[in-house]
This record gives sequence, structure tokens and C-alpha cells, in this order.
Amino acid sequence: MIYKLTKLKRVVWFTFSAMLIFSIWFAHSKVEKTTENLVYNDVRAIPYNKVGLLLGTSKLLRSGELNGYFYHRISAAVELLSAQKIRYIVISGDHSSDDYNEPLDMKNGIGKVRYSG
Repeated sequence: MIYKLTKLKRVVWFTFSAMLIFSIWFAHSKVEKTTENLVYNDVRAIPYNKVGLLLGTSKLLRSGELNGYFYHRISAAVELLSAQKIRYIVISGDHSSDDYNEPLDMKNGIGKVRYSG
């Protein structure tokens, strides 16, 4: 009886795991297929939009190291401004305390990079 129950648990676990893996693969494939015409690798191919959205992130990681996402997002925003693909930027981010302000850090980051706009 114990052996059968253990075997049943393994079958249920395997079935659940297989369904979960298939669901993740299917969702990934669906998102990739439906958004492939919205992902750009060349700034020249991006259509003009009056406003761009800059998603906030911290300037530093918890370890104190520089956060690559922060700098890549700033770089992309400046590139879009320079290419005149956007005119304004809405900056989102966490400002949960007086000494932590992602939007202000990102605004200052954009201000430190020169762009021809």
C-alpha cells in the first residue's frame, strides 16, 4: 500500500511538473511570437512616439556595485532622445523614502549624459 501511494505521488508529481514546464514554454512562445514585430535592435527602425516610458531601477545593487540595468536604461533613453524618436520621458520608479528616489536618480543620470536633441 505504501509503495503504491509513493508511486502514485511520483506519477502526480511528474504530470504536474510536465504540465508546468509545458505551460511556461507555451506562454514564452506565445509572448515571443505576438511581440516579435514590437522588438527593435536598431534605433532607426523605431517609430516616433511623443512620450517614452523609462522604467525605474536602483542605481546600485545591494552589494554596492553599479546596476547595469540602470545604466543601460539611461543609455537607451538618451539614444532615443538623440535620434528624435521621443520628445518627452515619463520616469517611473520607487520613492518610498526621502533618501531613496529612483526617478530623480534616473533624471540626473540622463542629465549627465550629453545628447544632441
